[in-house]
Amino acid sequence: MDIDLKPELAAAFELIAATTDRIRSTFSDMPHSDRLRHAKELSEFMRAARQAIDPLLFPPLHYRPGLDFNWLKTEAHRQTLTFYTDIWEIVFDEARKIGKPKIRILDVGSGSGIGAQVLGILLKNARGISFEIFANDYSENYEPYARAYFDEITFLVGPVGKINDQFDIVLCSHLVEHFDNPFPFIANLRRLAQHALILYAPFQETPLSNGHLYRFDECDLVKMGARFHKIILSKGWRGGNCFVAVLDGGDAHISHAAPGHESRATPAGEATLPVSGNPVELGSSDPSERLISSVSEVETIRLWRFLATQTRQAHIIAPETVLRRILAQSARPQFSYSTDLHARVASGDNLF
Repeated sequence: MDIDLKPELAAAFELIAATTDRIRSTFSDMPHSDRLRHAKELSEFMRAARQAIDPLLFPPLHYRPGLDFNWLKTEAHRQTLTFYTDIWEIVFDEARKIGKPKIRILDVGSGSGIGAQVLGILLKNARGISFEIFANDYSENYEPYARAYFDEITFLVGPVGKINDQFDIVLCSHLVEHFDNPFPFIANLRRLAQHALILYAPFQETPLSNGHLYRFDECDLVKMGARFHKIILSKGWRGGNCFVAVLDGGDAHISHAAPGHESRATPAGEATLPVSGNPVELGSSDPSERLISSVSEVETIRLWRFLATQTRQAHIIAPETVLRRILAQSARPQFSYSTDLHARVASGDNLF
C-alpha cells in the first residue's frame, strides 16, 4: 500500500513555521532568561524530531544483516570521521600544489558523505582557495540522509564508472580493499582525477577482515606508482596500520593485474635485471652480496622497482635492505637513508 507523505509533511511544516514565527516576532524583546528557555525548548524538540525521523532517512543496506541506522551512527560514522581527520591535511597539501583558486574534489565510496562533509568544513578556512566537494556512493540508500544533513557536499548516486566529469582530486578511503583485484577500479579513479588520486586503506592486513578481499603491501604501492605514501596507525582502524598513497591523475598506465596474479616468464629466484648492461643475479641467497659496488641514481630506481615486484614471489631479502646496502657502498656519503625512500623511488625523484 502506497502512502503519500507530502500532505502530512506539508501540514507539519506549516505548523512548525507558524510556531517559530510567533516566537521570532517577540524574541528580540524578551529578557535573556526567556530567550534561553525558548532556545532550550526548541533544542529538545529538534532532538526528539531527529530521533523519530533520522532512522527513516536510511533504509537498511541489503549487503548483510545489521547494516541499519544504528550501525550507520555508532560504527560507520565514527570510523569515517577518524579516517578523514587522519588524512585531510594531505588532501589540503595536494590542493595547494595545483595552484588554482577553486578545487573540485570527489570522494568515492563515501557512504553517507559524512567524511566529505567534514573535509568541506575543514577546508573552508583555507586561504585563497575555495573547494567544491562531491561525494559518491554506489548505494542510493545514503542519499536521503546526506541531503538532509550535509550542506557542504553534492551527493552523486550510482557506479563511479558512470560519472562523466573531471575533478582536481579524487579521494577513496577504505574501499579498494573490498575488491579481489582492485587495480581496474583504481585505474578508473585515476581517469577522473586531473591532478591526484588519494587512496587510504589497510596496509599489510593479516588476516583479512570480513569483507576484505585484497591485502596491500609495498609491492602494490610501487606497482601503482605512488609518488608519496605514508603509513598511519589509525585510531579508526582496529586491524593495525593503514596507508595513504598519492597517485598522479589522468590516464597514467597501471596494470590491471594484481602483483600476485601477474605471469612471469622467469622462474622465481632466478630473475635478472640488466644494470648498465651487466646483469645482477638474484638467486636464493642474499642478492645484495653480489650487487655492484656503486650504481647510478637511475639504476638504483630501476633496481628498486624490480626488487619490489619480485620480493613476494621469490621470497628474497626485502628491497629496503638491498637498497640500504647499495647506498652504503655508494660514493655519496652526503645521502642518509630515509624510510620514505620507496615513495621517492616510485615517483622517480632524485634520490641523492
